[in-house]
Amino acid sequence: MRKSDYNKINFKNRAIDRITNGKNGGNGASFSGENTSEIKKDSQGKSYVKISEDTASGLKKGSVVYIGDAKQSDGYLSGGDYKATKVSGRGVYKISK
Repeated sequence: MRKSDYNKINFKNRAIDRITNGKNGGNGASFSGENTSEIKKDSQGKSYVKISEDTASGLKKGSVVYIGDAKQSDGYLSGGDYKATKVSGRGVYKISK
């Protein structure tokens, strides 16, 4: 939640908001490897996947997640739960360790 939104709601507990949004201000998100597209490479040769459906943690369909050296199988990201942190750009994330 942004600081400007605190005055628009009745419930104002920054400690709880910090817990639910993560300690880095809500930039962290989690997703499942099964809900991603096949692995593609950008112009710089970095591997990424796109999210195929909205997640409960805030990732939207079409968000780009750079996978780095995450586990792959047959051109797809292996199943399992992953945590991602936001990088520059709108809807661009990278898998955090």
